[in-house]
Amino acid sequence: MLRLGVRPLMGQESGWDGIAGWMERLLRLRGIETQEEAHGFLHPDLDQLLSPFALPGMERAVGILKNAKLAGKRIAIYGDYDVDGVCASAILHDAFSMMKLPCQVYIPDRHEEGYGLNVPAVEKLAKECQVLVTVDCGITGLEEVAAARAAGMEVIVTDHHRPGEELPGAEAVVSPMIGDYPFPSLCGAGVAWKLAMALLGDGALPLMELAALATVADMVPLLWENRVIVKLGLERLSRTRRPGLRALMKAAGVEGMISSDQVGFQIAPRMNACGRMESARTALEMLLTTRMDRAEALALKMEELNQERKRQEARVIEEAQGQVDRMDLVEEKAIVVMGEGWNSGVVGLAAGRIRS
Repeated sequence: MLRLGVRPLMGQESGWDGIAGWMERLLRLRGIETQEEAHGFLHPDLDQLLSPFALPGMERAVGILKNAKLAGKRIAIYGDYDVDGVCASAILHDAFSMMKLPCQVYIPDRHEEGYGLNVPAVEKLAKECQVLVTVDCGITGLEEVAAARAAGMEVIVTDHHRPGEELPGAEAVVSPMIGDYPFPSLCGAGVAWKLAMALLGDGALPLMELAALATVADMVPLLWENRVIVKLGLERLSRTRRPGLRALMKAAGVEGMISSDQVGFQIAPRMNACGRMESARTALEMLLTTRMDRAEALALKMEELNQERKRQEARVIEEAQGQVDRMDLVEEKAIVVMGEGWNSGVVGLAAGRIRS
């Protein structure tokens, strides 16, 4: 067995109390310079989280929602069709339900509407709701936010994507990417969970399991706040009471203490398959259902959708690779392939596989 470098590293003394020399070297390579930082990295804790009110726009957003409850207004949560957007939508749905604040969730169809806000959907929602809250989208939706405002809605944008040169004209924009928030790497569900924390305090802690699931699935850096969310959230996910997650994990062969690998390779792909192949509303209903029989039916459907996703992805890869094999990759500046009947929900996955 090859053991090159193991013995010297293990025997190296450390300047940090209680941390082996080899571990100190690895942590320093990750940019960790002090023993305090090392302890925080190795032992994530709720005390390491920043106040949700440190996020730009948070105080204003909370005020709007509390006033909406007093005025008997209805909230439209506008999400996205990936795991991050679906989990963010479920987080706010549950948070608003705990507040007894009437709400509904809208997730656009990937194939018919595409990503983000769109004016027809916003105008339709304005007939039923008085406040629009976006999750995992909206920060570049200037025209769509303006349409919502013109239709009489108050708008709260929560997003984690990079903004454009101009922010939308919403009543509140909550984002770690604007202002001077010290940690800009939250995912969309992380931002939504922060809003839930601002509204409910510790009452939002059970929702951390959804934020952890999304944080892993969205592949944001597992540092600082994300590290806390994932460490503590996966512990909660392992003992979740949500019938949908329990049924999905059983179908995926996941049991015991849930790891980030199991989320990334077994749970998240089955959730993403809904939006890729059909509708992300299936994944949302799975998260929200309280009935075990319905949860089991949804988990079975998601398993079938994931198998179909694999089949269609394999077909696209095979046909695309055949075109690539006929190219002169020394002369070509870029690889462009196309095919008849390729599902738009899997072409990105296929492109990634071919590139690698």
